[in-house]
Amino acid sequence: MLLHNIKKQCPGLITDLLIPRSEKWMGLDVVTYTVIHRGRLACTRAVHLHLTQLSEKVVSMIRENGIEVHAWNVNDETSLRLVSTMSVVKFSTDKLEQALDFRNRERGAKSE
Repeated sequence: MLLHNIKKQCPGLITDLLIPRSEKWMGLDVVTYTVIHRGRLACTRAVHLHLTQLSEKVVSMIRENGIEVHAWNVNDETSLRLVSTMSVVKFSTDKLEQALDFRNRERGAKSE
């Protein structure tokens, strides 16, 4: 696997693995199993999951295996709320201002 070979050449390099959207037939149990094993094989710090792959159980099981969970395609308020609820603190978005506004509102609500 490419990332594994890169890690051998550069042992201090931190790598993450972007997981593509799942096939329609794949349940979240298959996603979880696949992600954990791909992450281990690639020796990655984190996996980046699409929103459709996220659930409390999926995130919990991946974290229990020592792999961080990040998200991609977080581009609306519902998605921001989902990643916030699951404590996924690193994510990719095409709408930075919306994400920053959400973060500021959340911080404001917590400080009250």
